[in-house]
Amino acid sequence: MAIPVENVLGEIGKGHRVALCTLNLGRMKMAANCAGTSKKALATAAAYAAERQQFGRPIASFGLIQAKLAEMAARAYAAESVAYRTAGLVYTALGALDHDARESLDAKLATLAEFSAECAMAKVFGSETYHGLSDEALQIFGGNGFSEDYPVARMYRDSRITRIYEGTSEICRLSVAKAILKRLDGGVLELPRPILPVRLELPDVDPARASALRAPVAGLRAICLDLLAQAVARFGTARLLDDERQAYPGGIATMAIELYAAESTALRVRKLEDGRPDADTSLAAALARLTFERAAGRIRQEAATLLSGLHAGDDLREALAAVDRRLPLPADRIALDGRVARALIERGGTLPDFAAA
Repeated sequence: MAIPVENVLGEIGKGHRVALCTLNLGRMKMAANCAGTSKKALATAAAYAAERQQFGRPIASFGLIQAKLAEMAARAYAAESVAYRTAGLVYTALGALDHDARESLDAKLATLAEFSAECAMAKVFGSETYHGLSDEALQIFGGNGFSEDYPVARMYRDSRITRIYEGTSEICRLSVAKAILKRLDGGVLELPRPILPVRLELPDVDPARASALRAPVAGLRAICLDLLAQAVARFGTARLLDDERQAYPGGIATMAIELYAAESTALRVRKLEDGRPDADTSLAAALARLTFERAAGRIRQEAATLLSGLHAGDDLREALAAVDRRLPLPADRIALDGRVARALIERGGTLPDFAAA
């Protein structure tokens, strides 16, 4: 059966480009969806922890539950920050096109293609955050979490598919790595969307310890760039993508994703502080610090794995030491988790909204 020419979508011969850009937009939208459902899982878990009594007190008062709630809050806040940042990048770029470019399919597809890495990173971070938070929410509910009488059972089921459709986490990681290496082949050695050094300082800390509690996100970027350079120097960009070496681009992508989340959250808090200098932004700053701590730990872990494949003996020891030198001393997580968890319970399980403290 012949299809009328007026029914053609886009331009003949460019259907694959439309499909790929649609996939990018789908990943971006999924990041926003997962950010919202992550916040729902957090609020549900926090409300239950505040109500559930054990040994004559709510379980939200116990340190291990507080640690869970704080980690969940930081991850949900970061997922939302990543989703907003990615959407802002895409729509700002599209809005900056002149009239003729807006009417051109090629121009729009080219613009969307520039953000394939960011969309993939947002999808991975959002879907893995949602799945992680639904799992922790079920854990807080205990045996009740398996009952369909409680909402977390469905959250746990629904979250699992998000790491599969619109590109599995593994495929998205390879897409991120390929985009990074493509930029490298173009003569630019950088991770997606470089950001100037961003520093956050925990509020209400002892001034004598303040210098040790700064979180330079730029240090994480330096680690990622150095690992990328070492891997490329060892294998070359083409051989690095061979099937048997997927652990290398996968690890580089994981580090880039954690960096993107840390940067996105730090930038969000900095914008909030600049826009509302009189507001209490201590909870938002604490969430950004927790996000940095998680990113630093994950990047350190991935760096150790990759470096062990690139070096041995004393060379490996020095390479690992170089990673640690770029990272600040960790914050007092026990105290910070307690502060965040208590603030979260007081707020009824809700996070600071995007534009206000």
